[in-house]
Amino acid sequence: MSRVEFAFENYTLKFWRKLFHVSSSWVGLVYIYAGVPHTVALRVAGGVALLSCLLDLLRYLFPAFADWIHASMSGLFIERDHGRINSATWYAFSIFLSILFFGGEERPMRLAAGVPVLFLAWGDTAASVAGKLYGKKKMRFLHGTRIGFLACVLTTALVCLVFQILEPVMPRHFWLAPAAGLVAAVAEALPLPVDDNLTVILFTGLLIHLVSQV
Repeated sequence: MSRVEFAFENYTLKFWRKLFHVSSSWVGLVYIYAGVPHTVALRVAGGVALLSCLLDLLRYLFPAFADWIHASMSGLFIERDHGRINSATWYAFSIFLSILFFGGEERPMRLAAGVPVLFLAWGDTAASVAGKLYGKKKMRFLHGTRIGFLACVLTTALVCLVFQILEPVMPRHFWLAPAAGLVAAVAEALPLPVDDNLTVILFTGLLIHLVSQV
């Protein structure tokens, strides 16, 4: 069995989780384009985050429930989430904070809060898949592999470039796409005690928010 076949066979267990991660792009797109009032979006995002926190609390208080939910949805959970805050909870909380801090009724605000969700969905997935299948050299001061880091930079930059082309109100600075890619990759790989679902969205959201103010 080749290295790629072996990696793919082991990685299949997480296939549905990665598919869910990519498909979560719709959350950012709905916030940008669906015309949902900002206050409604904020309440919905807050409710989802609160519900996710409640489920995590139940997992913590009732080990049998934790074992059942991990066994029932093994494709959406990873081992590191057993006994700690689930990545989905970090994700829901980060979306709520992004809408709270960067969102609003105007299109530039919608982009600042919504586009980072796509950065996470595609950039983080690219880093994980490329790192698992082809990554060999680990980075010295950051988590992950060099090839995974590069995949995150390039994928996030491409997503940003697409929005720069399609959205007239998106900042046109030529350096924004590579900067967004670098910020997302660093946020994804930083050895912090919080999940990268939180850092990627908030760091890149802050970048777009600040650039939009110039």
